[in-house]
Amino acid sequence: MADRATIAVVTEPFKPFFGGAIRASRSIEAYRKSFDVLVYELIRTKSDPTYSRDRNVVKVYSGPVLRALYKLRLEFLPGLTPNGISKRMVRIGRDVSKTDVRAVVSLHENLDLLRLCSILREEYEARSAALLQLPVFIRDRRRQGEIIRAYDKWYSALYPGSVKELAGKVRTRVELSVLSSRSVARLLRSYDLLISVSRSIGYEMGPEWESRIHALDPGVGLDEEDLGLIKTVKERAVKEDFIVFGGRIDPLKGFIEGLEVFKAIARAYRDIKLVATGRVNPSLRERIVRYAKRIGLEDRLVLPGAVPRIERFRYVANARLVIYPSHMDSYSYAVLEALHLGTPVVAYDIPALRFNYEGAEGLVLVREGDVEGLAAEALNILGSKDITVSPPRKVKKWDEIAREEVSLIERLVES
Repeated sequence: MADRATIAVVTEPFKPFFGGAIRASRSIEAYRKSFDVLVYELIRTKSDPTYSRDRNVVKVYSGPVLRALYKLRLEFLPGLTPNGISKRMVRIGRDVSKTDVRAVVSLHENLDLLRLCSILREEYEARSAALLQLPVFIRDRRRQGEIIRAYDKWYSALYPGSVKELAGKVRTRVELSVLSSRSVARLLRSYDLLISVSRSIGYEMGPEWESRIHALDPGVGLDEEDLGLIKTVKERAVKEDFIVFGGRIDPLKGFIEGLEVFKAIARAYRDIKLVATGRVNPSLRERIVRYAKRIGLEDRLVLPGAVPRIERFRYVANARLVIYPSHMDSYSYAVLEALHLGTPVVAYDIPALRFNYEGAEGLVLVREGDVEGLAAEALNILGSKDITVSPPRKVKKWDEIAREEVSLIERLVES
């Protein structure tokens, strides 16, 4: 039996409550069936989990400059230059330079991970690939404007009248400008292979990238374990008087817009509540609770924190509705899971959802940024006695997606 090729993958520490982390871990699991895999995990801050003791996992620690940028949430600034993150800005936990690595693969689209991947590519003199789980940048000016407005709402609602409000609004505009810069485009062009988990990603980035990127159509799916959990939870589901906010508690997921939609619903349904799962630090939780109280939603917002996947499924299956005003997506686990669990979804009509879910029964899309339209559709669903919800037609099982992805990496290694 011939020796297996070794590949290196670049990722962030596994966080089981983040869709991107789950997707990356599944890629690693699939790669290990065909390659010897050396995992490089970028530890950004002291709060990042570092519990992995796998001998094939190499920790890469951010240096003082990078840690300071992360702390200030200015981690995108090195993207202003093609070599923005140099080898001197990180500390690699152990020396594996003598390993014969044939290809280096970044499993995320973050600039720091893309740059680390390019550093390792040069060290190993290997081929390189990047798996894009989201667009690196958005070319559409109108879409950029909606993203800016989402961040402005976040900072105005949670940090009113403070320096942080002003700084946050400025930061958003600078970040979008950096991501769309020529240096970021040059970094992406240096890769031998770009793979995306949705056809919408290349579309969002513009015509050049639509032709350069190999799109898995789609590259997100449910594995047998997920489908088994969903089946069990759905069979026992009983609709209760609450709604689920579908995304992370985050500006890009439209959290403040979600509260605005729920405020309109709460006026019509006095006993209904909104459940928003996800990790929230104590300071942010306090600000969210204070804002909810200010807009009349005291005791109507439930923040259970980060919950296990099966518990998340139970919330969604028992909810009357999922509201999902997300501004950034690729395929969306949130929508996929909700439709499989029999719960209708109202969301913004962004390319990721339009490309992958158009015509899906139980999903209603409205113009991005139209909070009133989202609220009106939510009320229509809540007031209807006959809502059909079914899994989307455009779906693949994870095994099929994994085979296609591994085949692309095999061709890269052999070239």
